[in-house]
Amino acid sequence: MYYDVYGRAQRLQRMTTTTMTIRLDEKLKEQLDQLAFSTHRSKSYLAAEALRDYIELNAWQIQQVEDAIKEADSGDFASEQDIERVRKAWSLREGQMAPQGAGQHRECSSVHRARRPQCGM
Repeated sequence: MYYDVYGRAQRLQRMTTTTMTIRLDEKLKEQLDQLAFSTHRSKSYLAAEALRDYIELNAWQIQQVEDAIKEADSGDFASEQDIERVRKAWSLREGQMAPQGAGQHRECSSVHRARRPQCGM
């Protein structure tokens, strides 16, 4: 896809599409209408983009769970010492539990770092 000088999207390739009907509550439909108006996009385009994002996110989460199950099935667990080290890394801050060093690489959990210190994330 490219954009001409007027900002209209021009398709370089034909995409095969299909029609799907969904039910929305009135407030959600109004929000979609407003977003479509504000962004100069069709409601169909915005709905398809939202579905793509949702499916991508959930596919990632499902893959993470499946990978964790494989690790567990193979006996790849954190040791008691690893768990204790992670537990000590947490401190009570303003009535909430927060990890020390919060803000580190978000995809690398404290347990992961405890089990694989060479990760460095």
